[in-house]
Amino acid sequence: MDEIAGLLEIYQPIPDGAPAGGDRVWPVTIVVLTLNEERAIARCLDSTLATSADRVLVVDTGSTDATLEIVAGYSDQRVEVLQIAWADSFAQARNAALDAVGEGWVMFLDADEWIDSDCTDVLRDRLRAFESVAGITWCALAPVIREDGRDAEYLEIARIVPADHLRFRGEVHEYPYIPADADAVPGLIGIDLVLWHDGYGSEVVMAKDKIQRNVALVESARRREPDNPRWLFFQLRDALPTLHFAEVMTLVEALDSAKQQYPGDRQTPEFYRSLALSRACGRLAQLGEWTTALGLCFDLDRLTAGEHPDAAYFRGLHELNKIQRPAPDTLGRLVRLRKDPAAVTLSGLDKQGRPLDALIAAYLFRLKGRDAANAYLGLCEPWTDEFFEMSTLR
Repeated sequence: MDEIAGLLEIYQPIPDGAPAGGDRVWPVTIVVLTLNEERAIARCLDSTLATSADRVLVVDTGSTDATLEIVAGYSDQRVEVLQIAWADSFAQARNAALDAVGEGWVMFLDADEWIDSDCTDVLRDRLRAFESVAGITWCALAPVIREDGRDAEYLEIARIVPADHLRFRGEVHEYPYIPADADAVPGLIGIDLVLWHDGYGSEVVMAKDKIQRNVALVESARRREPDNPRWLFFQLRDALPTLHFAEVMTLVEALDSAKQQYPGDRQTPEFYRSLALSRACGRLAQLGEWTTALGLCFDLDRLTAGEHPDAAYFRGLHELNKIQRPAPDTLGRLVRLRKDPAAVTLSGLDKQGRPLDALIAAYLFRLKGRDAANAYLGLCEPWTDEFFEMSTLR
């Protein structure tokens, strides 16, 4: 497995009992999901047609703008259109595409994404290398997804799947599962292919009302599976800026009792609870509900059997807000925590440790002055922290 070109990392083992990959050459279909994407569809299609994919299937869920006219302008015979009704479910749209394709690799792109130009020539070869791997038919591949113009990168989102073995679950934040064995969790393998995405820029989000759309879809998923910790977490995360104290705590308490791991989901209830507690602490801090936020910090510590990086961050915020000259030993503790890679990756705020960097810089400012703080920030990745304006160095 380590010899495969393009392999980044195995995030989830290949399930026991998975069918063998076989020796046949798999066709490659790129599926592009669209709904009123006249802004971005040409850029997306141009990148797909620069590959040697056998087929580019545009799955349109009811566009009323010029999206379909733009697609119709392409003369490349590989481009096809499948029009379906939007059923308030991204999983349903993906599954309709998988049913239409039938076999081989399916690589899903949203219309506001495009394939990095350095990856178009190697796409087929990278996928070909996986086809003979035992059990690959029960695995999904996760490319590198980067946000254009933003410092964000996603490494564990399943986007490439075998069309004849996996399907998706969830109205939004959907994930693959194995219909043939509901108790099995699909393998997830990172692949060195880069996609770019710009659909969450502020102008696009406002124009397409994406936040309200996602919140409504998560609420629908939760009505269907009220005790699923995945939907509880995403309801908290997606609606967070609008939630009041009681709403935050209602979701936190629901996560406390959500113990079931649902079919195909590779994450545990404890994983979702940890992420939710980190986000909840941030919202409570914004609302000035520090006593409750600090109580949730102890819950974070218990989940990790040590000081959780986000708990340390919020405790530090509170100390800086309440004490003019904080204790120097707090700074030393924060630095030791920041130097522990295993601890930093537990963060539900930022797995690169940048909130701790902002906090350390603030402590240095209080204890040693602006020059010391800026000297430390000069060693850090650029980061704008919502609680510290001075964290933005450049």
